[in-house]
Amino acid sequence: MKSEQINELAKALSVAQGAMFGAKKESANPFFKSRYADLGSVWDAIRKPLSDNGLSIVQTVDGDRLVTILMHGSGQWIDSSYPITAKDNSPQAIGSALTYARRYALAAIVGVYQTDDDAEAATDRRDSNRAPASDVGSYIIQMGKKFKGLRLDACDAYELADFSGWLSEQPELKGIGLETREKIEAYLATKSTGKK
Repeated sequence: MKSEQINELAKALSVAQGAMFGAKKESANPFFKSRYADLGSVWDAIRKPLSDNGLSIVQTVDGDRLVTILMHGSGQWIDSSYPITAKDNSPQAIGSALTYARRYALAAIVGVYQTDDDAEAATDRRDSNRAPASDVGSYIIQMGKKFKGLRLDACDAYELADFSGWLSEQPELKGIGLETREKIEAYLATKSTGKK
């Protein structure tokens, strides 16, 4: 959703994006022996450019969804919604799922990316079924009884989020497991902004 007009917001976001750099991968994922940009890194990459251009972010919870609102000093705004899917009802699992959702929704609404690091560049993840970044929904899932052989855009977003969460808890999964999780996360980020 968005305000009736977004011309001032669009202009300010354009300038802000020109000043943004990628979010640094400063946190370690012990399950996949890789690094990622955590919520703090995403904020570090966008805080000053947004503030300098009269832009601000608010993230709230509405039921089982995170709502991220990008606002401009003119009163114009856009928002997006992202599913919060915890592995169980414990406060730790819910908090983890909320932080995960906040990070991806925040990065998606302003268009920030994770900068590559040396470890990522050295990882060989080439596969004939990998979709271009612009068409991640056509990626063919190559694992999981329920999902194997299906395109991402043919699957339920909530179930994909659950599957991604399960993948993150499987330390023995490498290679295609990591690739699958990254594709799911990228696809869910496009869903949260309404892009295809």
